Amino acid sequence: MWEVSECIPPFSDRAHDGLLALDICRGLRPISEVCMPKPFVKLTNRCWDANPKKRPNAHELYETFHKWYWDLKDGVENEITAAFNTADYDCSQLSSPASSRPVTVTHPLAIYTSRLLDFTDLPEPINAPFKRLSVSTTRSIDTITGEEEYVTRQFEEDLVYVPETETISAVTFVPEEKDVYITRQFDTDLPWEGS
Repeated sequence: MWEVSECIPPFSDRAHDGLLALDICRGLRPISEVCMPKPFVKLTNRCWDANPKKRPNAHELYETFHKWYWDLKDGVENEITAAFNTADYDCSQLSSPASSRPVTVTHPLAIYTSRLLDFTDLPEPINAPFKRLSVSTTRSIDTITGEEEYVTRQFEEDLVYVPETETISAVTFVPEEKDVYITRQFDTDLPWEGS
């Protein structure tokens, strides 16, 4: 639906990888850059619903498009045709001709073919009107045996999907003053492949 209204595939500016799939599960949806009629927006949102049972099936989409097409073609005056006509007029007043619009650059890793992505623990899909959504989890460090005692705070950790063959690119720790825990220092050997 979004591609029909925008004339470009959704998420063409991003790599089609595990991170995009996770962002979609977390509520990332394409944002319309042009005027869309409200009935079209409602139907688009239903197509993107996190609950598959709330999404329209192919027959319902066909019937809806068929009705819209014939109502517009036959000049039937109703709420649907009024919304489409208003959106057409508004867009003609606000936007420039298609030939003068900026060219959309497709990300080199935006792949429009089916392929298997390996996910073991996908988050529960949610509906969200955000273009970008950062999901965080809270974790605290409990008492660990050792000699010296240190005070640590609860922290937030940005979740990033990292395949086993790669390293973590960014983790953000945000201390929270209200949650303080007593822990002990410990030593550990971590493998290091630095120069």
